Amino acid sequence: SSALREYERSRSLDSDAPAAYLRLAALESRQGSNLQRRADGDFVRADQLYRRLLDSEGMAELAYRRSYRQSILGNFAEAEQLAKESLDTAARMPDVQLEVRALCRLSAIRHGRHDEDDAIAWAEKAIGLARENGLEYWATDALLREGAGYLGKGDPKKAEGCFTQALQAATRNQWPRLVALAEVYLATFRDR
Repeated sequence: SSALREYERSRSLDSDAPAAYLRLAALESRQGSNLQRRADGDFVRADQLYRRLLDSEGMAELAYRRSYRQSILGNFAEAEQLAKESLDTAARMPDVQLEVRALCRLSAIRHGRHDEDDAIAWAEKAIGLARENGLEYWATDALLREGAGYLGKGDPKKAEGCFTQALQAATRNQWPRLVALAEVYLATFRDR
């Protein structure tokens, strides 16, 4: 893809820029099994560079991205450990947006493990923190996570309420990614 080529070019222009390795690794990890080794190498290089720079924000983002990747691979224990590492670092800095994203990641991981009570609890924590700090986009994202937890728990009324509220907020604010996710969740809900 053109994004991969641009990040590769960026990396070749400055081989000590950890963000280029991080973003490249994140893209590679979503491209399928043929790029997994490259993703692993780029994650390792980003880690080395962020550590050398003592860049807490970079390390927190790296842990978040690695957590996402491990979730996709079904390695939920490792994904959870990395998400908690991201959360802890974000809270110490503080970086509220990254903290909320890490809470959403933990909710998604727990949902993937079929631990819906914890998935809902993490999502509710993310919603509260996001709303306290005016991060409505991330509150809406967390609302979708909460709805997924209720759907997995077998509480369709609460799930539908979360999905509908999220769709309304995403539509009102013109957030296409969240509109699409809300519509997918509502379709899944209605299909059941």
